[in-house]
Amino acid sequence: MFSSLIHRLLRIGGALLLGCLATFAGAQVTDPVSEADAPPEPPVIDDPITTDDQAPPVELLPYEESAQELDVDLDVPAPPPSPTEILDPSREPELEERMEPVVQSPVENRPIEIFDPGKGEELTPIQRAALSQAQRRAALERRSLADIQNLVTYEYELAGTSEQEILREAMVRSLKSAAGRLYFGNYYLLGLDLLDPYLRQHGRPFIASVDVLERRFLPNDQIWLHVRMSVNLDDFYKELDAKQFIARPNLLPNVGVMIHEIIEGQPDPTGQARARVERALEENLLQTYSERMRQPDTNTDASATPMLLQQARLEAQRQDIDVLITGTVTVTEVPLQQIYTIEAFQQGDIFYDRYTFREVKADLDMYRVDNGELLLSLTDRYPAAADTARDAMNAALDELLIRMTQRFADHLREYWTATMAYKGEDYRVMVSGVAPEQIPGIYGLVQSLDPEVKVYEKSFYGGVLVFNVVLPERAPLDLEGFLRQSHEPQFVVNRVGRRQLQLEVL
Repeated sequence: MFSSLIHRLLRIGGALLLGCLATFAGAQVTDPVSEADAPPEPPVIDDPITTDDQAPPVELLPYEESAQELDVDLDVPAPPPSPTEILDPSREPELEERMEPVVQSPVENRPIEIFDPGKGEELTPIQRAALSQAQRRAALERRSLADIQNLVTYEYELAGTSEQEILREAMVRSLKSAAGRLYFGNYYLLGLDLLDPYLRQHGRPFIASVDVLERRFLPNDQIWLHVRMSVNLDDFYKELDAKQFIARPNLLPNVGVMIHEIIEGQPDPTGQARARVERALEENLLQTYSERMRQPDTNTDASATPMLLQQARLEAQRQDIDVLITGTVTVTEVPLQQIYTIEAFQQGDIFYDRYTFREVKADLDMYRVDNGELLLSLTDRYPAAADTARDAMNAALDELLIRMTQRFADHLREYWTATMAYKGEDYRVMVSGVAPEQIPGIYGLVQSLDPEVKVYEKSFYGGVLVFNVVLPERAPLDLEGFLRQSHEPQFVVNRVGRRQLQLEVL
């Protein structure tokens, strides 16, 4: 019994030992996948996927009701104004709230060239209104009056149908007067024909302050204002310079020649007369740049119409031409003449030499291209005789045009030296607040100082008159004291240089 028990225990122990060995051997052979590397089991889907066709319909509320229900402050942009609204000045405050500034690329934001007004027409009415609003915003950010180094103030008494109209007119007048002050220095203005509309559209940012000193209501729905305008010269002159309105005069003027030539009733495109005038000018050390002129054609009389003259002046300013000589030269045939020769009479022979005659008539004008001032106008004629018609014409052209061109050159050299090429030897005077009808009286007053006093006007623009005074060398004259003692008109005189005087008419 005891032996059977031992035998049973041995069998159980052997079985346990074999089981352990089998377990150990299985662990060495088998390489099960770890839980971390095992792929995730797919999720258990309780409900099937619902397709769009099976989705329940969503009821959309109106836009305003949704906003109220969700209590969301929606910033809904207002629609842009129509061109009719833009042109209505009474709705300007409303437009300021509705308009958004136009964001332009650097290329589109370039300044408009003054000699290409068509570029300004590329803007739509909405863009122009947005640009105007941007300028008003920039005006609010400009420097305070205490920070402006150069400030000039003007006062006006004007009447009109609305206060806005009067203030706009006062703004333009003050800016033009400020621009006219540039002539007091060694500068002058280009593109004056385009400056007025430019200032009306873009001049507001350069007005430092506007003060209405007095207001009256007149009959017929008129209003009268006494207004004071202050101009920021620092920013204003920078703008004029950037837009190429400001230029410095050349030491000697550059000249362009445009002549309409007619030979025996037919236009002549060869430019024979123009070539002779240019050659005579160059002999007087004056440069000619007629070949640079693109339009109008150089075989044209630019003084024929005001529009043609304006076009020629603008083109001349583009090409750095200061003075323009233009007009008409006409060659006509003179009936055949028989001339009795003295030599034949002395030899006892009675006969006549036969010659061909041609007469040349020239009507020529000389203009300053910056302001269109007529500097000199000449009309002359000259006949010549020769064996052939061509020789007679050439002889008449040479004699007449050389003679006339010399007069132009002499006058131009004297005028340019005394006005544009100012070097400080003579007096330069600037008078502000001048009306056109007062100019002859001012010149007469200055010339009454001495019969030999010469006055040369440099400019009159925006109510500002600038002229040079050449005094005789035989005796010193006190021009400043003479002007201070004047009673009609009366001036406030301020000397800013050794021979530079600023006057204001009282």
